[in-house]
Amino acid sequence: MAVDFSDSSKAALEYALSISDQFEATVTLVHAIEPYLYQDDLALGTTLEEINARWSRKQKEKLEILCQSTVRNPILSTVLVVTGVAWTQIVETAKTRHADLIVIGTRGLTGLKHVLMGSTAERVVRHAHCPVLVVHAPEK
Repeated sequence: MAVDFSDSSKAALEYALSISDQFEATVTLVHAIEPYLYQDDLALGTTLEEINARWSRKQKEKLEILCQSTVRNPILSTVLVVTGVAWTQIVETAKTRHADLIVIGTRGLTGLKHVLMGSTAERVVRHAHCPVLVVHAPEK
């Protein structure tokens, strides 16, 4: 289950949990972060590794809170924060963990935003070794 903390991701999580409940399957919540660098961090003498480790810890805390508040059977769940391009990390994590299904939300970008930003969900669908359930963003 790919998680980016968006509304569509949370909707996808509900689908993943209902499937997990029905089949008593494990759920791995994966959040991918891309390394980033702020000039202020460098001015403080902080290394890129320290910055990414701090960011990864913060995201893992958020993911664990989300897991605790939504997952009905915590024994059947794992949280993972991985570093790299989101779609690549999601596909690779699913492959190495022998996932039977990837569940991912989509924000439904169209037009220029889709062309410029691409679609993580679309790339996951194209490159995944297993079926992918794509859940559209809920209407507001």
